Amino acid sequence: MSLKINDIGLLEKLIKEYSSININNEQTKKVINVDTLIHAHEWTTEILSPLDHMEPFGKQNEEPLFVLQDTIIKSVEKVGTK
Repeated sequence: MSLKINDIGLLEKLIKEYSSININNEQTKKVINVDTLIHAHEWTTEILSPLDHMEPFGKQNEEPLFVLQDTIIKSVEKVGTK
Protein backbone atom coordinates (compact mmCIF):
# COMPACT_ATOMS: atom_id res chain seq x y z
CA MET A 1 0.00 0.00 0.00
CA SER A 2 1.26 3.44 -0.81
CA LEU A 3 0.05 6.94 -0.11
CA LYS A 4 0.81 10.15 -1.92
CA ILE A 5 1.99 12.93 0.37
CA ASN A 6 -0.87 15.14 -0.87
CA ASP A 7 -3.43 12.57 0.34
CA ILE A 8 -2.34 12.50 4.00
CA GLY A 9 -4.99 15.08 4.93
CA LEU A 10 -7.71 12.99 3.26
CA LEU A 11 -6.50 9.85 5.02
CA GLU A 12 -6.56 11.64 8.36
CA LYS A 13 -10.12 12.85 7.68
CA LEU A 14 -11.29 9.35 6.72
CA ILE A 15 -9.68 7.78 9.81
CA LYS A 16 -11.35 10.35 12.08
CA GLU A 17 -14.74 9.76 10.44
CA TYR A 18 -14.39 5.99 10.73
CA SER A 19 -13.27 6.27 14.36
CA SER A 20 -16.15 8.54 15.37
CA ILE A 21 -18.65 6.03 13.96
CA ASN A 22 -17.04 2.72 14.97
CA ILE A 23 -15.09 3.38 18.17
CA ASN A 24 -16.68 4.54 21.42
CA ASN A 25 -14.98 6.13 24.43
CA GLU A 26 -15.19 2.92 26.45
CA GLN A 27 -13.07 1.11 23.84
CA THR A 28 -10.27 3.66 24.11
CA LYS A 29 -9.77 3.31 27.86
CA LYS A 30 -6.77 1.27 28.91
CA VAL A 31 -7.56 -1.32 31.55
CA ILE A 32 -4.81 -2.14 34.04
CA ASN A 33 -5.36 -5.16 36.24
CA VAL A 34 -3.84 -4.42 39.64
CA ASP A 35 -3.09 -7.15 42.14
CA THR A 36 -3.38 -5.05 45.27
CA LEU A 37 -3.20 -1.59 46.78
CA ILE A 38 -0.26 -0.97 49.09
CA HIS A 39 0.67 2.05 51.13
CA ALA A 40 4.09 3.70 51.15
CA HIS A 41 4.91 2.41 54.65
CA GLU A 42 4.34 -1.16 53.39
CA TRP A 43 6.89 -0.79 50.59
CA THR A 44 9.81 -2.42 52.39
CA THR A 45 12.29 -5.12 51.47
CA GLU A 46 11.04 -7.31 54.31
CA ILE A 47 7.44 -7.22 53.12
CA LEU A 48 8.19 -7.54 49.40
CA SER A 49 11.05 -10.08 49.55
CA PRO A 50 8.68 -13.11 49.41
CA LEU A 51 7.94 -12.05 45.82
CA ASP A 52 11.43 -13.22 44.91
CA HIS A 53 10.26 -16.79 45.51
CA MET A 54 7.53 -16.36 42.90
CA GLU A 55 10.06 -15.83 40.08
CA PRO A 56 10.65 -16.37 37.23
CA PHE A 57 7.93 -14.13 35.90
CA GLY A 58 6.71 -14.60 32.36
CA LYS A 59 3.68 -15.43 30.25
CA GLN A 60 2.24 -18.07 32.61
CA ASN A 61 3.37 -16.29 35.78
CA GLU A 62 2.94 -12.56 35.42
CA GLU A 63 4.84 -10.17 37.63
CA PRO A 64 2.55 -8.68 40.30
CA LEU A 65 1.37 -5.11 39.84
CA PHE A 66 0.80 -2.86 42.84
CA VAL A 67 -0.77 0.56 43.25
CA LEU A 68 0.78 3.12 45.55
CA GLN A 69 -2.14 5.42 46.28
CA ASP A 70 -1.68 9.06 47.32
CA THR A 71 2.06 8.83 46.72
CA ILE A 72 4.28 11.38 45.01
CA ILE A 73 7.30 9.98 43.17
CA LYS A 74 10.16 12.45 43.41
CA SER A 75 12.77 10.46 41.48
CA VAL A 76 13.35 7.10 39.82
CA GLU A 77 16.58 5.13 39.94
CA LYS A 78 17.53 1.80 38.38
CA VAL A 79 18.50 -0.73 41.03
CA GLY A 80 19.95 -4.16 40.35
CA THR A 81 20.75 -5.91 37.09
CA LYS A 82 17.25 -6.56 35.68
